[in-house]
Amino acid sequence: MNVAGGFTTGQIEGTKTDLGNGKDLVTLSLPVDLVPTNTATLWTPAQLSSEAWYDSSVGITESGNLVSQWDDQSGNNRHLTQATGSQQPTYNATDSLVNNHPTISSNTNLNNIGLDNTSIVSSKEMYVLVYYDDGLSNFDASSGLIGGNNSNSNPKVTGTNTTWSGSLVNETYKNASVSDSSTVAPMAASFIRMVSTSSETYNGLFTLLYHTTYSNRGWVGGVAELVIFDTDLSVSDRDKMDGYLAWKYGLESNLPSGHAYEFAPPMVGGAPTDSIGAANIIPVAFRPDFDITTAEKTQGSDSFPIITISDTLRLQSETASGTAATNEDGGQGRTFTYIRTQ
Repeated sequence: MNVAGGFTTGQIEGTKTDLGNGKDLVTLSLPVDLVPTNTATLWTPAQLSSEAWYDSSVGITESGNLVSQWDDQSGNNRHLTQATGSQQPTYNATDSLVNNHPTISSNTNLNNIGLDNTSIVSSKEMYVLVYYDDGLSNFDASSGLIGGNNSNSNPKVTGTNTTWSGSLVNETYKNASVSDSSTVAPMAASFIRMVSTSSETYNGLFTLLYHTTYSNRGWVGGVAELVIFDTDLSVSDRDKMDGYLAWKYGLESNLPSGHAYEFAPPMVGGAPTDSIGAANIIPVAFRPDFDITTAEKTQGSDSFPIITISDTLRLQSETASGTAATNEDGGQGRTFTYIRTQ
């Protein structure tokens, strides 16, 4: 057996139990002699051409958890900085409000706490993984998340009561919603796409977490990731951005039913093949960080089905089995249980 993106030797046995309500329980056991190739990797915004990309897991310069620089990962070197110590936001290595992922945050709307950049020229579409306050409250009056150097901090993203306002949010999609809506609060950790009608220019200053005109209109909350584009993305790339943020931050259950990445994250390389083994044997592509991508094939018995490869299962549990050593690349000797929606 040779399955692209997964194991190059061995076979996997499995069982299926009908749970009713259109769902099956599928259990796969990995023999100890399987050798992982692990060629499939998580898709990231590096696959696209962005104006700027900020990921709180990398490129943070901080002292005593106060952030002086957040590096741009797009390759354009548009780093966000703050030289004034009293205005530096906080670095949270494990933020419980974002499933213990790192964030950059402020706990006050006062004193222009935040970061900025003078070389981001314009934007058309943005994606941000963000939360406001404790995730349960509405916005304080005019809470500025993003701003520019034009009149009244324009172009900007400002939250008031429960809604966004500002020229950067002509359309807003929270957690990959199927229609735009300015109502985004209360805002627990969410992935949000913001679209402008046309490219917006910042006039020499792009700000994050503070309002350039009023020092009492800052953002109370945190940001885990921000990706800026100066073009409209295709539907496919928008789906990938949603799927990437959702799965990376443990928010995949927020994806709407029918989303392209409802059951698995976007991947690069190592595409699984449709190899089918002998009766009652299941070849499978194994993505160790996320998923074994399998689904029932109409062949063999109901109690011991043949399995072919697609993206319709979500991992429900994992348990050790046998005496084999396990590792992050292979997981040999482990049993994986999935719920399949029929």
